[in-house]
Amino acid sequence: MAAHQTSVTEAISLDDLDGFLTGIAVGPEAIPPDEWLPVIWGETAPQFDDESQAQAVLGAIMGRYDEIVRQIDNEIVEPIFWQSGDTVIASDWADGFVESFALRQRHWTKMVKSEAGMLLVPIMMLCDPENQAR
Repeated sequence: MAAHQTSVTEAISLDDLDGFLTGIAVGPEAIPPDEWLPVIWGETAPQFDDESQAQAVLGAIMGRYDEIVRQIDNEIVEPIFWQSGDTVIASDWADGFVESFALRQRHWTKMVKSEAGMLLVPIMMLCDPENQAR
């Protein structure tokens, strides 16, 4: 019997991933992929069936990261939010965004305390369960 393989979906959802990648892209300091990719995988790195599958998954993640960077450069960011019927749920995206803070906590803390930190208030409010619809 084959050992259990961790899939990308078990590690992080698409909207969490998008928020995380956005946080990495706009963060106060550049972070190399070899430092943030393990966060995406979670506790166990995925085992791919072959090199082609690994390249496809990594290519999709890096492609989305590059797309986010281009969007930021063009000042038009189009985040991926989960939808349930007519309801758009941004809290998972916001959770992913905030997850990126852990990689450069000192720098983010400094930014949050600055005047620019006010721009993060809406994202932080989405992470607070008290502000979410019941």
